[in-house]
Amino acid sequence: MALLERLAGIWKAQAPGIVRSEPMTAWPNGKTWPEGGERRNGAFPHFRLTAGDQNNPLLRDGLADVRSRLRNAFTPSQPMNDRNLFAGRTALLASVIRAIEDERLHVVIYGQRGIGKTSVMHILAQTASEARYRLTYVSCGASSNFDETFRLISQSVPLLFHSAYGPTSPEAEKGATFADLLSGAAVTPRVAADLLAKLTGTRLIVMLDEFDRVESAEFRLRIAEFIKTLSDRLVRVHVVIAGVAANVAELLAYTPSIQRGLFAVEAPPMTEDEIRLLVKLGQRATGISFEEVAIDCIVTVADGLPYLASLLSHHAALAALDDGRIEVTKMDVAAALDRTIRDFENRIPQPLRKDLDGLLNENRLQILGVLAKQAQADHGEFTLATSAASTIESAEWRQSLVSLLIAEGVLTEQGESGGQTRFRFVEDSLPNYLWLAASRSRMRTQPFGAVSSPALHSLDSVAQ
Repeated sequence: MALLERLAGIWKAQAPGIVRSEPMTAWPNGKTWPEGGERRNGAFPHFRLTAGDQNNPLLRDGLADVRSRLRNAFTPSQPMNDRNLFAGRTALLASVIRAIEDERLHVVIYGQRGIGKTSVMHILAQTASEARYRLTYVSCGASSNFDETFRLISQSVPLLFHSAYGPTSPEAEKGATFADLLSGAAVTPRVAADLLAKLTGTRLIVMLDEFDRVESAEFRLRIAEFIKTLSDRLVRVHVVIAGVAANVAELLAYTPSIQRGLFAVEAPPMTEDEIRLLVKLGQRATGISFEEVAIDCIVTVADGLPYLASLLSHHAALAALDDGRIEVTKMDVAAALDRTIRDFENRIPQPLRKDLDGLLNENRLQILGVLAKQAQADHGEFTLATSAASTIESAEWRQSLVSLLIAEGVLTEQGESGGQTRFRFVEDSLPNYLWLAASRSRMRTQPFGAVSSPALHSLDSVAQ
């Protein structure tokens, strides 16, 4: 370690042409390296942490501890698993716990993408574990099947909780599980329920996340049959399902007879106060302060989606730290918005991106921003009627724009509902991208129509 410290302290100087706030470190080969941040004016990027998640001993970053806390405070690419940072879902969590504990129900949590369903599942798992529930978590995939899924579930239940064995049985002492009692034949819902009916001394919560990814109608039907059988036989098992859907019927194939055993709840968009709390909790955990106007901007652009709020907060805080500050300003949020838009743009297939480039003049972008906002709030779909109050263009103008977008392969018709034709963007990431792009454009000029706010208006001079 002495050698590393000596190498790290050989020389500190400001390299010509590099604008930076951190000190420089000279390495044995004579090159100068910045103490953090993205590459700036020739400075070379590097890892701040070792593979063991420790601060790199070769670097002297005065904000290393703050950066470490930031990585855990805002986690847009991962679900939240720290209850101290869990914002805006306490009422939902309480209703799920009540359904399991007091009503002995199975639970279905549905909602749009990025709304925080998996975070609810993780916090629920922590809370249940404290109450000594047995837990098993399965992330579903396109090829999920019932036999394989149940074998994974049964492997997580020790045989000491089987009524015919007990903790002192030789099998239990050897660490056997319920899976050891299964034959080689394919497991059916009836066989699975029969086995779990022997569960005693505990309760089991089976979590099936990302259920919308399942392509097999048979698997969905078998899960429905499994739930019904568990309910009918009063088995000490609760199934909790989460997935992207507009309603429970869209997510789970079922017959009306199992409705009485289900508690279905939609995870709604967060309120502005809940998004504000999300940022404030991250602020408290990291020691990074956010200007109120910066929080206002994040709240407005996030549009009720905790994923967007976390992503913007994370990038804005990094922008401040890269500049040697622990205060996040509206300028940092503007930079975060630029980076977030690039991230979403890169998810759009290249041919579609080229089509959009040819279609999006300023006027069309603003209208598409309104349509995208509606799609974000309504499971990816919108109608022209829902956007009419937010625009000044005629109905004919909006219809002609939609027709053009359909012809160019940007939109598809989804049928009628309530006498109105529903439309959907062909890529799931398009509503987010268009909403963010329209918000940035409006920041540069004037408040954004139906979603105008003092925060957006205050960014006019920054984003130009």
